[in-house]
Amino acid sequence: MSVIEIVASNSTGQSTAKAVAVRSISDVPTPEPAADGTVPAVAAPAAPASYWFEGVNLYAVAVYQGYTDVTFDVFKAEDMKPGKNNFSFSVNTSDSKAPLSSSYSITKQGGMSAYINNISGTNYQSGMSLVLDRGVEKEASHKATVTIMSNAPVSNVQWNISGENVPGGDVSQSGTIDAKGIRAVADGEYEVDIPLQNLPSRITTITATATNAVGNAAVARGTVFVLRNHDSSRVDDTADVYWTPLDGVTYDNTRGRYILDGGVPLTAFANVQGPITATISPAQNGLNAIVNGNMVTIAATADGLFRDVSLKVTDAGGAVYTAPSVSLMVDTANPTITLTAKLINNYM
Repeated sequence: MSVIEIVASNSTGQSTAKAVAVRSISDVPTPEPAADGTVPAVAAPAAPASYWFEGVNLYAVAVYQGYTDVTFDVFKAEDMKPGKNNFSFSVNTSDSKAPLSSSYSITKQGGMSAYINNISGTNYQSGMSLVLDRGVEKEASHKATVTIMSNAPVSNVQWNISGENVPGGDVSQSGTIDAKGIRAVADGEYEVDIPLQNLPSRITTITATATNAVGNAAVARGTVFVLRNHDSSRVDDTADVYWTPLDGVTYDNTRGRYILDGGVPLTAFANVQGPITATISPAQNGLNAIVNGNMVTIAATADGLFRDVSLKVTDAGGAVYTAPSVSLMVDTANPTITLTAKLINNYM
């Protein structure tokens, strides 16, 4: 018996294969008559036999001198996954009580995949939040675990962490994990841990490139939203009133005063329980206090220099808080030049 496989390929290297099984099976021999003239019963055929052939595809052929429900089967290479592939071929005859089964295995070389499995034990989701402490740890308490599927041992993993250049940590990090740091968790399945530490608050991209012993490579990539913890000693959350100058307000360091150019207001934030009320202390003509939630705006209705301006804020419980005194220079009008007398033979 034989299998004839016809393969057609084009200029791009793509190919397809078709095959046919050719079998030469003799009939069951007819027994010779006995001396007394009787004809013995025809002997039952031997049990069917299965044969496997590897070409572009995998083929199974059944050989039997009687009836079988199947004689030929094809297992396409394009349907095989990298790693070990198991196949079975079952044949039923007209008088068999159970099918005759045969098995065959092929290990397909090449191909591997990788993906981010979890972040610090939590199943990975793109854009998930990760809260990190400030600074560098001797051993990172937060890690990204990458799972790699490969039919050959994984030899190394190169990783990179990157994102927007913002304060609070490293702009980028990178490293290589060798075979000693790669865990084999099952047949053809491996894991590595990428440390996550000293990263600023931002959207961060994690990339891992795994290479196996036969030179195949796979890339895992994902993003996390890093949030930062801060030492409580570095956070000023005291109940008080804080000046919060917005755009258009500048501070004159030489004269120690705020300049409200064009009549823009000076704002303050009352970090107290609302609702609140606010008044200017001491009251000054040309200045008004306007409350919006916990924000207080000082709006000027006249130009000039206002000294020792402060705010008194009363919270929902009746407690009074006073903002530090400041000086304000309000200038809402552009300067003008007036020509009052003409000088002969003098020009401007």
